[in-house]
Amino acid sequence: MDAGGVLNGKGGVMVHDHWKPYFTYDNKEHALCNAHYLRELTAATEEGQKWPPRMTELLTETNKQTIEGGGKLTEEEQQRVNTPRLCRGKRRQALSTGLALRY
Repeated sequence: MDAGGVLNGKGGVMVHDHWKPYFTYDNKEHALCNAHYLRELTAATEEGQKWPPRMTELLTETNKQTIEGGGKLTEEEQQRVNTPRLCRGKRRQALSTGLALRY
């Protein structure tokens, strides 16, 4: 990654697939790619897990609202996403355990 010079320099946001070596770049902000999450959620659903469709719905609904809001959720929607009733407890599991184990 360093040899190509793509990631050198300070600042910026690095959008990626949660590959652990990307997190060694401390001079970047990190945003995790929802397309990758959606693929992992589809795979988990196909494996018979019951919770991924709710997480998929949360991600796609939030993305739609963000687009409709011109790239930013309202404060109210940010609060809803941070404390989702839609998939209470499963959001944290999906983001910190379930999906991370697949990489």
